[in-house]
Amino acid sequence: MCRLWGAPLLIPAGREAEWGIRASSSAPSGRGTIVSCDLNFTGSPSLAELAKKDILNVETALTALAAINHLYCRAVGADPEERTPLSSIA
Repeated sequence: MCRLWGAPLLIPAGREAEWGIRASSSAPSGRGTIVSCDLNFTGSPSLAELAKKDILNVETALTALAAINHLYCRAVGADPEERTPLSSIA
């Protein structure tokens, strides 16, 4: 994972392959795998020692973003399933 996210992320159990999890930047959890940038958590506390409140649950965050996008699209009459190529806005 890249430092772009900043916070350590909880990837739900069984979905680690989708995220390309590397052993060097991950720690198992009862709910999945906690991942972060290899440059983070090289000392104490370790990635495995973090408190639950300090870990961002990816599934929760992405679900919230999808809901916000859906509401926004509905408000402006856009299709929430339509994607805009990055090349068109760069």
